[in-house]
Formats: sequence, structure tokens, C-alpha cells
Amino acid sequence: MKRIKRVVFSDFLGTLAMGSVTTYAYWYLYYCTRNQTIVASLGALTMAATLLSFIGGYIADQYSKVEALRVIGMLRLLIIVVGLLLFLVCRPNKVIFLVVVLNALIGIVYAPLVETFPPVLVTNKKELFTVNSWVSVAN
Repeated sequence: MKRIKRVVFSDFLGTLAMGSVTTYAYWYLYYCTRNQTIVASLGALTMAATLLSFIGGYIADQYSKVEALRVIGMLRLLIIVVGLLLFLVCRPNKVIFLVVVLNALIGIVYAPLVETFPPVLVTNKKELFTVNSWVSVAN
């Protein structure tokens, strides 16, 4: 149960960070460009990635869920850190746009992966119900 709580907490923090960056990206891009089309395009790309999560489910089933979760979590962190550093150094609109798009693409695999990993870490059926509850609450 301890591993599950750690993964759920990590997912919550990662999702909160990416949600904050995405929200900031929308506001910042609109502030800089005053172009609603750019913001709408970014939102459409993010939504399209969400709709493609069934492909991510297939991909997630092909690999070790624990390893895939580790790799994708590190990729998300790397994208945020590198993107924010580039943004602070040169402040181009393209960097923040790219960070959001890359996160959306990673989310195609990440979202279904987070939903399917509990059975991998839990063997007791009674505990599985509790673990699934934790994952649902975090999501």
C-alpha cells in the first residue's frame, strides 16, 4: 500500500504541476499574442491527445507498467524543467507551446497507464479495491 500511495502522490503532484503550466501557457500566449486562435489550437491539440488515450492504453499494455510509469514520469519532469529554464532564459512563445504539446503527447500513454498499474503492485483482492479507490480519488 505504501508504494501505491507514493505513486498516487507523485501522480497528483505531477498532474498539478502540468495543469498549472498548461493554464499559465494559455494565459501567457493570449497575453502575448492577443490571438484566441493560438489558444484554441493549443486546447484542441490537448483535447485530441486526450481522445487518443485508447492508443496509449494499447502501448501501455505492451511494456512493464512500473517501468513505463517511471520513464514517463521522468520525461514529464524533464519537459517541465527544461521548458521552464528555456522560458526563463529566452521567453519565446514557442517554448511554452512546445511544453504543453509534448505533455499532451506523453499524456496519451500516461493517463491510461496510471489507471492500469494498481493490479501490478497489489496481489490481495481486498487491497485492490482500496488501491483503486486511492487512484480514483487522485485522478
